[in-house]
Amino acid sequence: MHLIRSHFNANIQRNMSQLLSASIACLCLLVYALVSMAQAATTAVNRATAHSITPSYISIIIDDIGYKHTDKQFTQLPKEISFAILPHAHYSYDLGVQAGEQGRDVMLHLPLESIVPSGQLGDGALMTYMDGDQLQQTFAQALASVPNAVGINNHMGSKFTQLSGPLYALMDLVAHQQLFFIDSRTTPFSRGESIARQKGVETASRNVFLDHVTSADFIEGQFQHLIRKAKRNGHALAIGHPHDKTLTFLLKNLPLLTQYNIKLVGIQDYLYLTDPKAKIQSPSQPIEQLAPQTAPQP
Repeated sequence: MHLIRSHFNANIQRNMSQLLSASIACLCLLVYALVSMAQAATTAVNRATAHSITPSYISIIIDDIGYKHTDKQFTQLPKEISFAILPHAHYSYDLGVQAGEQGRDVMLHLPLESIVPSGQLGDGALMTYMDGDQLQQTFAQALASVPNAVGINNHMGSKFTQLSGPLYALMDLVAHQQLFFIDSRTTPFSRGESIARQKGVETASRNVFLDHVTSADFIEGQFQHLIRKAKRNGHALAIGHPHDKTLTFLLKNLPLLTQYNIKLVGIQDYLYLTDPKAKIQSPSQPIEQLAPQTAPQP
């Protein structure tokens, strides 16, 4: 009887041990399955979140194109880099043609009168003393010298862009040609963007000058400043110039924008993304007192 009881107890212990082992195995499988499901769900959420985050947008314009043969080197840059080409310069026509063939946005880099007279203003400049006919003729000739131009921005212009009267006259010409206007903001007192909006012209203002100091460290700092502005506001617009250091820097660093979830776009796409093209009735057009020049005049 004792042997039977011992054998019976041994069987019970063995069966309980097997049951416990099986339960532990099942529990491990269940935990593994739950962990796998959680990881899969997390991955799916992360992917969905990554796809749902709207990128920030940056547009870069290279000003002062057309004077030098070496300006052609900037055609190496992605076609999303827009060219602002000076009127009547030696290489303006050819570079306008080539940029257009690349699918690049081309702009007329229109010289406008500055507070401090400068020999760098160049041909085809609009002056505040011009009457309507002079403005129209000078503007038409400047525009004709830059093939494929779809918009304009100002070259210098710290005086012209502060005065409502000349600006209203210019924006009438811009609107008639169905162009857009980018305010280079060579003075913090510019009224270019606001008057363009009043005239129903697509418009934006420059946020950052990349290279008015031509050192690699300065350009790097301005580029990071541009990135911060784009991340904070959703978009940012920069202007650079045809310097060797600018070209070298952009060729190296533009591919890095994707790391910041920033998309490089041409200026027309930038305007489409950022400008509601508000049409407001034009107010009276007084001629204001000029504020002093306090910003660089590229």
